[in-house]
Amino acid sequence: MSELSQGAGWWQGSNGQWYPPRHLRVDPPPEPAGEIEAGATQTVTTEGLLAALGNEAVKIRRAAEFLALVAFLQLVMLGLWIFGIIRIEFHPI
Repeated sequence: MSELSQGAGWWQGSNGQWYPPRHLRVDPPPEPAGEIEAGATQTVTTEGLLAALGNEAVKIRRAAEFLALVAFLQLVMLGLWIFGIIRIEFHPI
């Protein structure tokens, strides 16, 4: 931490102090398993995709289930309205 920038990469915090650059550890990309022919395709299974997504897959699945529930309830309400079981009135404020 310093009151003056010490060079490229230094950043200023909200307190006005300058901080050194952050060095993030970056792992090298994995080595390819072998040569891939031009035009070759790769098959991705649902299980493999879910395993790769991890916790994000759970969030996506919950969001999809919630949206399916909302859509179902909208259809139920529309059916009740069409058959005259419920009335929907709009009152401007």
